[in-house]
Amino acid sequence: MTSFLDLLREDKKITFLLGAGSSVSAGFPTDTQLRDNVADYMLNENIIKNFEAVGFTKEDCLEFRTRLIRGGYSTIDELINSFTKYAVLGKMAILRCILAHEDLSNNDTFFSNKHWYMPFFLTIQKEGLIHKLSNVTFITLNYDRSLQHFIHEFSLNRGISHKPKILHLHGRLPPLQFEIQESHSLPYGDYNLDGHALHKHATGINSLADIHDDNEHYEQARNIIRRSNYLFIMGFGFHEPIVERLNLKEMNLRNLQVYSLSIGLKATLFDAYPEFNFYDSSIFCTDFAKNLNEDIDANLEQSANGQRNSRTGVFYSNQDDYDSNDYDFYES
Repeated sequence: MTSFLDLLREDKKITFLLGAGSSVSAGFPTDTQLRDNVADYMLNENIIKNFEAVGFTKEDCLEFRTRLIRGGYSTIDELINSFTKYAVLGKMAILRCILAHEDLSNNDTFFSNKHWYMPFFLTIQKEGLIHKLSNVTFITLNYDRSLQHFIHEFSLNRGISHKPKILHLHGRLPPLQFEIQESHSLPYGDYNLDGHALHKHATGINSLADIHDDNEHYEQARNIIRRSNYLFIMGFGFHEPIVERLNLKEMNLRNLQVYSLSIGLKATLFDAYPEFNFYDSSIFCTDFAKNLNEDIDANLEQSANGQRNSRTGVFYSNQDDYDSNDYDFYES
């Protein structure tokens, strides 16, 4: 039996790859929800004025919204990749939306056991293993700064200094006050920015169109994963361009144990990544974080809903998600 806490005690190199699903319980949108929020922004007169301040017109906003909705784009990234003229407008809207969600999330619920940050870090601290966080790296696909904000507040109020490493693959919102000189920082959740400030800070956000094969952050991420003993993929939908850039399929996994914890997993993933342990659960993050002292597989099995595939270790939360002719199942 090996628990997550055992991995820390044994100085294992642990990496988390965080997708949008890992932040939902903290009040942040999924990719689809972000798209819908931004579409609404393009009809909001007050927000449109911010875009107009830097040269965009109301017609530009309506055209952006029409293409986004009627073009069937599942994410803003997809639209920007197809029409690069919308890149700046799209990034300004993303920035405004994420800042608003930062503001909404900055409450007592965010610092409670309803989101996985608190049980995860609190358990590690109480077990006297907080100094082992130097062996933990979070690679995040998200733009928000909720993880930095939580760790700072938690550390400040616990009087601790040990922190994990955090790498934003696709850029991020501007640094917080404790990360850089205040004149170049942006307070957490400060969404009341004018158009010029939105335009300035949006440069930190990258779409897939901005990221090339020799991207520095992706190279760092690949090196971190190669040096890891354990990789926990949380709330990531295995978007193909990202998978290709991370070289997950080609990576030597002999010395790397991989757990993927996401909602709505597709059966096509199982054959593509036969070495991965997939779990499908709507509450995986918080449940997993509350039981770090339990055997990892047992912990994840308890958090997952439905049935488990004996060949691949996959849990299904929906009976319609699998074909019983293709896989052998047994009750969890």
